[in-house]
Amino acid sequence: MILILDDTFEERKADYPLSYLIDTKYRNIIEIVTHIKGNEINSLEKRVKISTCVACHRTIKFYGNSGNFLAREQNNRFFEKIEYFINIHKKPYISFSGSNNQTKELSASNLIINKRQFYYNLQGFLDYYLDNNEVEFKTLIYGKNWLGYDLAIIQSNIYYILNNHSNWRFLSEFQQKDTKLFSELQRFNQVASLFATAEEWEQYIIKEFNEICDLRSFLERIVKSYLKYGKYIYNL
Repeated sequence: MILILDDTFEERKADYPLSYLIDTKYRNIIEIVTHIKGNEINSLEKRVKISTCVACHRTIKFYGNSGNFLAREQNNRFFEKIEYFINIHKKPYISFSGSNNQTKELSASNLIINKRQFYYNLQGFLDYYLDNNEVEFKTLIYGKNWLGYDLAIIQSNIYYILNNHSNWRFLSEFQQKDTKLFSELQRFNQVASLFATAEEWEQYIIKEFNEICDLRSFLERIVKSYLKYGKYIYNL
């Protein structure tokens, strides 16, 4: 279950593409809490405990029993208590706010993200959770085709190595003299899942793309395909 705590959700949900949330498959894995009274904070711990991940509006406002907003100091204490529950139960934590101009993955279990970016990429995040039964922050950071961004980083590392040996024209030369390139190429295949084994992948690229200019074009095609479609759509 993905738990979202957002006091602005009802008034702002029309600003985001969230109509899919009415589908049963999403309703079964997400709970959105929009109105929290101060005397409900302790009972909220149970929801945090059974959740897989918690996302919270960074400037969430809590209510008193009268229905009015709590004073800032008291509100801050309740917010700190929610973060305490998240920490003691070791839940992945997403903090979102419209004032967050820069997304930061503080750790594998702690993400700060802009609110609009969070809601625009939420469906891809939920789909990944449904398919893999695990939380992947990169789906929120980069969108549903996030693997393309991972591949682009590895591609950049590969090009850096190639540029340092611009006088070598063939991949087979690197095989004999520089193992760093093949380590990065293996990482590329592990992310793209093009071949089941490292040996098959290495044999294929040496046979089909031994010339460096051809290899560059091939890697570029893979990255562009993943960025646009989330997979490699061409035949190998």
